Amino acid sequence: MEKSGTHKKIAYISNGYLYYVDLETGQHREISCEFGEKMKDRIVRTYENKEWRYRSNQQSIFSAGYSLWSGNQVNNPLHGIRAAISGAVYVPEEKAFLFSFEGEEANGLFSVDVNDFHEKRLFHSPHVQIRHLALSPTGKKIAYSCINTAGYENLFVLDKGTNQKVELTEGDSIDTAPSWSHDEQKILYQSAGIGRNAAGFEIALSSFEIFELDLIKHTSRVILSIPNKDLYLPRYSADGGRILAIAKPNQSQSTVRSIAKNMLSFILIPLRLLFALFEWLNFFVARYTGKPMLETNHYRRKLDLQQILLQGQNPGWEDDLDQDELDEEAEKTRAPRDWKLIEYDLKTAQWRVLVNGVSTYDIAAEDGSILYSDGRDIFKVNADGQNPERLATATFIHNVLWC
Repeated sequence: MEKSGTHKKIAYISNGYLYYVDLETGQHREISCEFGEKMKDRIVRTYENKEWRYRSNQQSIFSAGYSLWSGNQVNNPLHGIRAAISGAVYVPEEKAFLFSFEGEEANGLFSVDVNDFHEKRLFHSPHVQIRHLALSPTGKKIAYSCINTAGYENLFVLDKGTNQKVELTEGDSIDTAPSWSHDEQKILYQSAGIGRNAAGFEIALSSFEIFELDLIKHTSRVILSIPNKDLYLPRYSADGGRILAIAKPNQSQSTVRSIAKNMLSFILIPLRLLFALFEWLNFFVARYTGKPMLETNHYRRKLDLQQILLQGQNPGWEDDLDQDELDEEAEKTRAPRDWKLIEYDLKTAQWRVLVNGVSTYDIAAEDGSILYSDGRDIFKVNADGQNPERLATATFIHNVLWC
């Protein structure tokens, strides 16, 4: 395979594992989280020691329902164990990866050396959920987003030398996907406000916009917003004069309804009552037989998997995803062509489309060449989005890195 600039290796996250690829030899090295694998083994042993309890709970008067459906039952407590690498950055000076891990019992931040692949735990906690790591150009600081139990997400910076962290943003919003400027004085990030009702429940999410945080002046401003578009994963270009981001159609819904919609809602009340009754019956059927009365809507599932792809989550964590169906969908799930990688010129305030069908990407600091994925294949293009070359293929790719 042809090399891009000085880069001979790339990395990507697929199905919760980190893969390290040598572009010259084509060798793939799978990197799993040892901490996470031990956690999963512990959960499995706990289940096996208490398996008789689960079996006895199913041996009830409702067990006759097993004769109505064939196939494996899906109410196994081990189905959908959450344990995966959710984000990673490459540290050239240390020849190591820093990666975040999200698990059933605990989350954490780890490093792994690419020579001996020895894993080092930096910290772990059941209450801290880290995503979207960004290493500063000098390699001394790490910016990341942290998900709060209340549902909002804020930005932090961790000093690698002192292990001290500073909260950069706060408030009822989702602030994530940070990216450093070349002088380390500014950070780009995507942000969306959370709308809540009088009871405090989330009812709406605004469009994602690109913000620029000035670390010297301690100010933040909207630097890019496009009507009817959500903007994701902002990055400064190699020369710092432009901003790259993924733009996709906005799917947020307003809570303000028209008179026509209110009338339609009134007409549909009898059908919704019938649907509620069906769901009530369906709950007990699924609980005691392991199969719902109706199969899952595959079209809706496809949309959900596409959203998972863009948000950097790991499919298979949802309890209703059967592994066989997941594998089948993984072969087909790609970013739609209206998920566009765009480039915004800071001087002219104009933007243009570079590549269609992009779910994640990275920029080479040397020549600005772009490594991107549609969730299934990994490509490289030049700084203008031209001359695409496919480098690798996998499933549910949600993070790619030049190494």
